[in-house]
Parts: sequence; C-alpha cells; structure tokens
Amino acid sequence: MCDQAANDRPATPNKSGRMSKPRSREAEKGYCSKCKTVRATIAVRQSIFCKACFLTGTEAKFRTAMSKLRPGTPPRPTASGSSKSSGPSGVLALSGGCCSVALLHLLAMLIEQDRSRPHAVPQIASLSVVFIDESEIIACDPIYNLRLEALVRQYGIPLRTVKLSTAFDLNAAGRTLVVENMMVSSTVPNATKSSLDRLRVVFDSSPSTSAKEDLLDSIRTHLLLHAAKDATCLFLGSSTTTLANRVIAATAKGKGASIPRFLAPASTPLGTASPTILKPLATFTAKELGLFTYFRALDVIPFPTLTSARPPGLKVSVHHITQTFLAKLEATQEGTVSAVYRTAAKLRTPPTDTPLCPLCLECLLEPADVAAGTRHGATTAGHVAIVCWGCGTVLDELQRRDRRGARGPVEVPLFDQIAEYLLSDDDE
Repeated sequence: MCDQAANDRPATPNKSGRMSKPRSREAEKGYCSKCKTVRATIAVRQSIFCKACFLTGTEAKFRTAMSKLRPGTPPRPTASGSSKSSGPSGVLALSGGCCSVALLHLLAMLIEQDRSRPHAVPQIASLSVVFIDESEIIACDPIYNLRLEALVRQYGIPLRTVKLSTAFDLNAAGRTLVVENMMVSSTVPNATKSSLDRLRVVFDSSPSTSAKEDLLDSIRTHLLLHAAKDATCLFLGSSTTTLANRVIAATAKGKGASIPRFLAPASTPLGTASPTILKPLATFTAKELGLFTYFRALDVIPFPTLTSARPPGLKVSVHHITQTFLAKLEATQEGTVSAVYRTAAKLRTPPTDTPLCPLCLECLLEPADVAAGTRHGATTAGHVAIVCWGCGTVLDELQRRDRRGARGPVEVPLFDQIAEYLLSDDDE
C-alpha cells in the first residue's frame, strides 16, 4: 500500500551532498492517508483511513504494543513446585465489551501467527479466558452468557466463569481484610450465611452507586488475580478512554495517588505472588476498538452495569459522571481523552516498600498512618485495617448508614459534608 509513484522517482542530493529519497506525495482530499489510493471511510486520531488500512494498522499497532510489554518471561513455579515448560501462559479478563472482545481477537491472532513460525519464541504459549459473572447482584438475561460462550468457543480457547460470591470462599494469604471495632454489626454478614447471602448483604448496605462500583471493582480484581495465580500474566482490555475516565474519577474520589499504578502498562499489585497485569490496549481509544469490532463482525455482549440497573431515585456514580463529561469534551475537541491519558501517564511513583491498600490494591499507604495504625484523615473511625482514603470513605459511609439504621440511600446534610473544612470562632 505504499506510494509506488514516489518510489519510482530517483533519489536527489540534499544540502549535505547525500542522496535522499523523495518524500511520498500527500494524499488527495478525501483519500486514505496511508495508501493514498482509496477513498477514506474512517476518521480516527485526526487522520482518515480506508477500511483495509485501518484494520492492518490496528493489528500492527497491537503487535508493537505486545513486543514492548514483553510478556514472554519464564513461567513462575506453581503451588506444587513445578513450572510449565511450554512457555509463558496468559489469562484474559473478558467482560463482553468492545475492548475486551477486540483484545480476545487480537491475542488469538497473535498466537496463531506465533504458531506459524516454529523457530520463533512465542510471546504467549497458552491463553485462557476468565469471565466474572455479576448476575448475582445485577439482573442479566441468560442469553448473554450463551453468546459469550459461543464467542470464546470459536477461538478454541478455554473459558472459566467465576461467580462474585466465590470471593467469600477465598482463603489465600494476603486476600483477607480484617475489620474490627467498627460498630457495623448489621453490615457485616453472619459467618453462618451462604456466600450469596453475604454478597447481597454487603451490596445492599452500600449507600451509593459509587460505593457499589468501588466494592464491585475490588471484588473483581481479587477474583481475577486469584483465577490467574498460576499464569504468567493477566491481560486487561483497558483502553485510553477507560483509563482517562479512571484518572478523573480517581481524582474526584480522593484516590489520585493510585493513578501512576493503574496507568502503568505492566504492574504486579501483589509482588511476585501475583501475575503481571498487562494492558496492551492502553494506547487505543474506545472509538478505534469499537470500529475494529464492527468491521471484524465480532459479537459485543451488552451486559448490564450497576449504573444501568440502578433502582429509581439512586444517583449515578462518579465514574459515570466523569465518563459523560469526557465524552462531551471529546465530541467538541477531539484528542481530549488522549491528552488526559498522556498527561497522567507522566506521573511516576518512586520505588518503595510501603504496603498497598488491601481493598483496591492500588493506593500506597502513608508510612505515618501505617505506624500509627490509623487511616489517613479518619483517626476516630476505629479502623484497625489500614486502607486508603478513597476506600476508607466507603467504609465511613457504611458505618454512618449502620448507625442511622437506614434502609435506602443516605442523604447526608450539606453542613455535615463540609463541617471539617469550616473554621470555628476560636480559630479566627
């Protein structure tokens, strides 16, 4: 798809006397900026492409991203002490959205290309798919699960479905959060209850959609890490748009310290005891991946979310508000999402031995709070377990709800929300 006419022109000497090839001619208005011979039908990242060049460029861009991540490291020994000699293994977290579905197709394509070259070192020797079933707390049509199984089956990749309630059955070290002396007797489920009942009690006790989403994200992260504990890497379909939304939402919720960690293309939240979390789609926008799934005729399953399935009268989450805000900015000023991501990606966290928050596994805990045994900003809350500011806010909401004996969403008076920022007469 190169410009053959430009290649046929002879090289000419430049100012230094060296021979230089002529520059390719500019594409005519309305033609693909890559091949310059076919009319463009796709506009992404302030450029226009034809369908063939867009698909080829997307796949080449993914291969480049995977080569930079270098997931082909020697596999870690399993619990039995043996390691797989076939090569690095990967686990893909599939949600059914366009980003994770596109990642499934691209990874399957990469594995097939590696198999066609027997002498090349494969980047991924084996791949499995993990799906976190949220139907226990979010009503879902069973046909969606059948569509997901059919989607994975056509690639010949094993699929494992994990229920949310199994999070209460995990007994692995480092994944149990002990909370004591919090006066939240009604929000802490009885140990004799089933895992499903305990899950529903916890989510029913969450006072807002934002708190429910944070809790769901924490449970989902722990389940994915547990499901991929014997694998080399865990693939997440996080796009530039998704990460930019998380940057704004995390800042609004007081978890800005976690931005460098969840924006990192490769991270190990639990150290050597966990697989490496990889985000090969971090440089792709949601628009690019949506167009890719459309032109490849991939089945995108629209599973309901907490925001779409929230009861009447309950406000939308902070994440949904920031998502709508960025979408409107992107519609009027293209490139806003990429600018937010690139700017936030410049943040770096210095190497330290400070432990992570046991709930979100993202925020670093302040050394002074760890030594004092209290959470930052909540020394009177009685939290024995050390958590970050954002997760501690969710626990405070649960505690406040329990003290009031509320059954529905808690409306906190405005004065109570800003009381800690007001000056008293003695301070003047």
